[in-house]
Amino acid sequence: IERTNYPLTLIVRDTAAELTQMNGALLIAGFDTTASMITYGLTCLLNTPGQWEKLCADPGLAGPAAEELVRYLGVSIGLLRQATEDTVLNGQPIRAGDYVVVAVQSGNRDTALHPDADTFDVTRKPGAHLGFGHGAHACVGQQIARIELTTVLSALARRVPTLRIAVPLEEIEWKRDSVVRGPAELPVTWS
Repeated sequence: IERTNYPLTLIVRDTAAELTQMNGALLIAGFDTTASMITYGLTCLLNTPGQWEKLCADPGLAGPAAEELVRYLGVSIGLLRQATEDTVLNGQPIRAGDYVVVAVQSGNRDTALHPDADTFDVTRKPGAHLGFGHGAHACVGQQIARIELTTVLSALARRVPTLRIAVPLEEIEWKRDSVVRGPAELPVTWS
């Protein structure tokens, strides 16, 4: 389908392969990332002294805690990009056609934005981070992801304040062969 509205031209190609790829991307982006952030975030919350207790004492911290988890952890393993021209980055030559992985998470640990960036704190005032991307590459589902994560954290803090990890941390199996980081499952228990 081609439709022209001066000065904008919109060309839409809807082959079965493109629709399948788009739906696959939306499923991964809209489900796997949020589900992984919930388990990864709970692992962090329950394993960082005092943070789960702070959230349980004030479930209103669920929003800032969600932002802090996205800033501090992130579930992406990085962005794969292909150089379009020869360049040098920090003394390292990169040739056109080379693939590089951009570690977005390192930007979330920038001490210019957060002086104590390597500290996880659910009471941190939400601020700038790249957990949902930026600009043209910003996550289109970031608002619903925030709502989902905030809702889960608030509900668990209110309903299951005695929640704890049921196995030693070294026994938690992590996802493999996935573009999304986090535990494959998180065994928990409560009183």
